[in-house]
Amino acid sequence: MDALNSFTSWLTDNANLGLVVAVGIIIGSLLIAIVVGVTLSSIARRRRKDAIENELNTLAPAVMNVGIDASLYASLSPESKQLADRAAIGIDMRVRLLNREGAAEAADWLSGRFTALRNASSLERGDTGRILDQIREAFLIWAYEPKDGIRAFRRDDLEHQRNR
Repeated sequence: MDALNSFTSWLTDNANLGLVVAVGIIIGSLLIAIVVGVTLSSIARRRRKDAIENELNTLAPAVMNVGIDASLYASLSPESKQLADRAAIGIDMRVRLLNREGAAEAADWLSGRFTALRNASSLERGDTGRILDQIREAFLIWAYEPKDGIRAFRRDDLEHQRNR
């Protein structure tokens, strides 16, 4: 109790007023700096998330277009085949460059699915629609829930290996 009384008398002493104000300013400045830092990091995190979502929103139709090109690969002209191959490489690069968990696995999985579509188109089997549906579903799962998407890629790869 004596310590509290001593501190209170020291705090209210006019001789210590400058020191008390200086300490108050320093503490207030530190609190403001912490709040500003937290706010700015929150804004930056949200912007990064929005940028990834925008990239995924533009990437999903492009993935399906490349898949459709791959499903028609056998009937394409040589020039169109080159364009389809370049588009597939572009999708691979865009997916790998995403700052998203499992981006490399998604790119590898998509490359495998595009190859399966090309093979199915040359054999003229009816598997292309099923494979396109798998691409769409697994890619959208990965876009919204990366961990679930990675599991879907692995599960699909296992099924694909069993069916060989």
